[in-house]
Amino acid sequence: MNYLRNVRVAWRLGLGFGLLLLLVAAVVATGATASVVQKRAMQQVVDVSVAKVRLLSQMLDANNQMMVVRREMLIRQGEDRGHDEQRIADLVKRYEASWTAYQALPSDADGKAIAET
Repeated sequence: MNYLRNVRVAWRLGLGFGLLLLLVAAVVATGATASVVQKRAMQQVVDVSVAKVRLLSQMLDANNQMMVVRREMLIRQGEDRGHDEQRIADLVKRYEASWTAYQALPSDADGKAIAET
C-alpha cells in the first residue's frame, strides 16, 4: 500500500514537473518568435525608413536651396540670370533623382497613398 502511494505521488510530481517544463518551453518559444518579429521590424526601420528620411531630407534641402536662388534672383534683378537658372536646373535634377529613388523604396499602404497624391 505504501508503494502505491509513493508511485502516485511520484507520478503527480512528474506530471506537474512536465507541465511546468512545457510551460517554460512555451514561454521560450513565444519569446524567440517575438524576438524574430522585432528584429524584422528593426531591420525595416534601418533599411527602409532611414533611407526614406535621408532622401526626403535631400529633397527638402534642394527645395530650400531653390528658394534661396530665386530670392537672390529677385534681389539682383536679372544680373547673372543664366547662372542662377543653371543652379535651379541642377537642383531640380537633384530633387527629381531623390524622388525617383524614394519611389523605388518599398512602402506600406499609407506610404503608397501619400506617394500617389
